[in-house]
Amino acid sequence: MKSIHLIAPSGASLDNKSPLAGIDWLERQSFALQNKDCVQRVHERFAGADEERLAELNNIAALDPQTIVMAMRGGYGLHRLLSGVNWDAIAKAIQNGLQICGHSDFTVFQLGLLAKTGAVTLAGPMLNYDFGRVGDDGAAVVPDAFMWEHFQNAVLHRKLEYRVSA
Repeated sequence: MKSIHLIAPSGASLDNKSPLAGIDWLERQSFALQNKDCVQRVHERFAGADEERLAELNNIAALDPQTIVMAMRGGYGLHRLLSGVNWDAIAKAIQNGLQICGHSDFTVFQLGLLAKTGAVTLAGPMLNYDFGRVGDDGAAVVPDAFMWEHFQNAVLHRKLEYRVSA
């Protein structure tokens, strides 16, 4: 079973339903989820105090290399942490097999890692919107099949194939 370690380095969740729906859906797809409590953290508009979010980011370097790290959501605030990131340790973990996934505000981390170390991450889905989206009625929305297929290929088979139709 593949394991997803959740991180919340940016904004706090705007609602309680989205992250819980995403966790539920991913667990039903046979992923083991770690660090689920991070989705409940709130400090002002952030998913925790700066020190807490920075420690969470730096701790991913110590995870099992078979782990997928997934950001909960974007929003705002990750740029406040960049000067304290242990870029080299995280890059070494990626070299050993760790995969890191996210987009939106998380892109600043991904580009910083690439610029500082050359380490490559996946600009891909995040927990709240991509796996835990809820409709206007408050019910969970099934994740996009195209996204799910390509996410699995990227993280399980470490390949991504696509075609652009003219």
